[in-house]
Amino acid sequence: SVNAPSPAGPPSFTIPPWISDLPLAPDAPTTPAPFVLPVPTPNTLSNPNNNFCGYGWEGANAECYYACPSGKDEECPGGRTCHTWLQCTRATVDPATFNVCGTSWSHAASTCATRCYLGGDDVCPAGQTCFGNVADCDGKLPPLTAEDVGLAEKTYTQEEIDVLIAEEEKKYND
Repeated sequence: SVNAPSPAGPPSFTIPPWISDLPLAPDAPTTPAPFVLPVPTPNTLSNPNNNFCGYGWEGANAECYYACPSGKDEECPGGRTCHTWLQCTRATVDPATFNVCGTSWSHAASTCATRCYLGGDDVCPAGQTCFGNVADCDGKLPPLTAEDVGLAEKTYTQEEIDVLIAEEEKKYND
């Protein structure tokens, strides 16, 4: 006797691994673990032209920390660019450690409440901006976290994952 193939329905939608493997955010906010910044390896090459990296000339001149003796952007970390012939003295501590949010520089220096290590205003409370190298906050700031320095793993809420699944299911059904 010949076995007839069993009737197969249309293939069903399965959640792709790139969605099912996404890290789920906790239901309640958590306190990020303290984070120790790796100490950058200083560029020990001769830097006769006083070339330093920064987010713009003003930033490079204010930070005066990451040297780029060749004058090439490739020597600069974190999207900074190389700027030449600066009139600054090399810093011994990464000034970004003291980037602080405030309504003014003096407000940031007196409150020392919110870090903005990466220099963006997006992490600052409403109405505040990021001020660089607020050294008055030395020893007064909350501990650095991986989130502060942009190294925290992105997590997704169940809502975000549900939206991604719905989008994929729509593509599948179209």
